[in-house]
Amino acid sequence: MSIVNKILAIVVFWKRKPRTKIPSEIRTMTQSMHSYEKSAAVKVYKFAKKHFIETDGLMKLFNTELDYERTKYQIRHDFPHQDAIRKSDISEAKKLKYEKLKQDLDPDVYRKYKAFRSRQKKRYIKKK
Repeated sequence: MSIVNKILAIVVFWKRKPRTKIPSEIRTMTQSMHSYEKSAAVKVYKFAKKHFIETDGLMKLFNTELDYERTKYQIRHDFPHQDAIRKSDISEAKKLKYEKLKQDLDPDVYRKYKAFRSRQKKRYIKKK
């Protein structure tokens, strides 16, 4: 009888981890033909699969990432042969992105997202 009680106690007190409800807009953007839309959507989608975030926070995160990726795409298009200008403009856009995220998101979600992105960056090192 004690085994049954233990199993029952585990089942009753076991709670599922909350899952993020990913809007269909983000899911469809992962298949986009535009590289900046796809890149922003994939970043947010991967984060949402691993961490719980409310839908409104997820949309704020997606919109900020989309603005950053669009700006980065435009900078690369405007200055294709000027590395110094391109790199400085992209780094400024990145700083603005993280400032905006810090204002818009919950501090815990912001900390998780920043750590997640730094881990992703270390995992996929570009070969020159």
